[in-house]
Parts: sequence; C-alpha cells; structure tokens
Amino acid sequence: MTASAVGLVLLAAVLHVAWNSFVRSSGDRLVAMWSVVIGGALIAMLVLVVVGPPRGASLGWLTLSTLLHVGYGFSLVAAYERSELSVAYPIARSMAPPLVTIGGVGLLGDSLSAVEVIGIAGISIAIATLIGRRPRNSIVWPLITGLFIAGYSLSDGAGVRANGNSVQFISLLFVTHATGFTAILSLNGSHRSRMREALARRKTSMLIGGATGYAAYLLVLIAARTNPLGAVSALRETSTILAVFVGAFILKESVPRRAFLAAGLAALGSVLIAL
Repeated sequence: MTASAVGLVLLAAVLHVAWNSFVRSSGDRLVAMWSVVIGGALIAMLVLVVVGPPRGASLGWLTLSTLLHVGYGFSLVAAYERSELSVAYPIARSMAPPLVTIGGVGLLGDSLSAVEVIGIAGISIAIATLIGRRPRNSIVWPLITGLFIAGYSLSDGAGVRANGNSVQFISLLFVTHATGFTAILSLNGSHRSRMREALARRKTSMLIGGATGYAAYLLVLIAARTNPLGAVSALRETSTILAVFVGAFILKESVPRRAFLAAGLAALGSVLIAL
C-alpha cells in the first residue's frame, strides 16, 4: 500500500470508531443508527448534485451493496444491544480481513506481497484473541455483522472499480442505504414516532454522525481503488485497537488485559502492511 493510502485508511478507522461509539452509547441505538445513516445521506445528496451519479456499469454492485449495508445496520444494532463496544466491535471487524483477502484475490484479481500477508495474519490473529471465551449470545450478532462487513467490502470495492469514481459510487450508496433502512423502520409505528422525534431534536448530532460515517467510508473506498482490498480491509480494521481503548477509558467498560496485548500485536501488523 502507498503511504497516502495508509494515511487515508487510518483516518477512516478513527472516524469509524467515533460514530460507532455514538451508536453504542445511545439510549435508543436503532434510531441512533438511523440518524447516522440519514445524516450521511443528506450530505451525499449534496455531493451528488456536484459530481453526478455513477455509471451504469456499477449499478448492479450498487444494488447488492445497498442490501448488504441495510442488513449490516440492523445486525450492528443487534450486536450492540447484547455486547459492549470493546466486545462487539472487535469481533465483527476481525472477520473482514481474511474473508476480504480471499475474495479480493479470488474474485477481483488482487495480489498481495509476503509482508502484507504476514501483516494481515497478525492483525487477524490479534483481533481474534480479543474475542476470548464469550457467552454465545454475546458473539452471534457480532459474527453475523462481520459477514455483512466482508460482503459489502467486496461489493463496494468492485463497484468503485467498475465506476472509476469513488465519490459518485459512495454518495449514491449512502442515499440508497438510507432509503432502504428508513423504509424498513417505517413499517413499525413506534419506530416512526421515534424517528420523528430524532428529526426534531437531534439535527446537529445527525449531521455530525452522518458526516463522520460518510467521510470514513469514502476514505476507505478511495484507497481501495488502487490498492488490494485485503490490505485495505486489514489496515482499516486496526480501528478495533481504538475501540478497545474507547470502551475501556471513555465508556468505562470492563476490558481484560489480554485485549490490550492483542491490540499491540494488531498495531505491529498494521506497520507491516504500511511497509
């Protein structure tokens, strides 16, 4: 990976932990997730006015990505309802690097150097140790979320390459994601009333959360245009290190010592990928 790509992905990791912390710490996590999605879509629509829609060649990938992102949103909320940030986030994100690496090489023709493979393996092993021996009900939804992450990482990466413009693809994706997520939530009357309340009282937090989510993912897709998806995904998942620290010191969660040791190993893996 190039130095600029490494910088983009690491910044994206910080932004991603920020909006996930917002959702996890919220009293109404489902509506908090929706508010982030809507805020991102509002910003994306403004961007689309300037850059225009993506080309037709990427619309098939856009449809698949929309379905995967909607599923990811609901599964992430379910994971946070059952687990703390320092548990659910590392479990979910740990699945993406090996799955995306296999998919990127097998489906998209990516190639990886030996150093990048070692780095990806180090990150994957380190994050896996963060799981520990957790109760089954606390890991099922994070694992399902991880499958969605791997799926949309491959689909979005392919869509960006088919379109050739990261900004166009991610902007329309944010709009279609918000449309699908809102349509499903609106089927429930209780959800509709809570959504209206969020629109009335949380406009600022919605825009901040949406801007953070939009910027975080756009940076990843920019890097994925010219770098192997497996390497981008692995370096992106170093956000799990930050999530452990945020969970321990900001959200005051109970985090075992081995989690910090694993975070150090993951950091070493990210250095190898950067090299």
